[in-house]
Amino acid sequence: MEFDNGPDVQPGAAIALDTSHGSVDLGAATYDSDHDGQADSVIVLDDDHEYVVTDADHDGHADSMHAYDVNGHELDPKTGAPLGALGRRADGRSGPERCT
Repeated sequence: MEFDNGPDVQPGAAIALDTSHGSVDLGAATYDSDHDGQADSVIVLDDDHEYVVTDADHDGHADSMHAYDVNGHELDPKTGAPLGALGRRADGRSGPERCT
């Protein structure tokens, strides 16, 4: 996944992630995942995992999340299990985990 944080990227709004324990403010978006010039993603470091949380529609709420291990391999964000070669998650679906 390529992200842009160059000089032409405008800072984004704060992104909130809804969890089972309530909403968590992740701070302002700093990376542009869709190359439209507006930052829409936050990178969260947690021990040996990195999470990329994206607010694609710029409404302030996380829409999707990708997780990666220290070697850059994509993981299922909910279980931490490695995704297969086709990007399959533990639930059998492909693509990033959608945030609800």
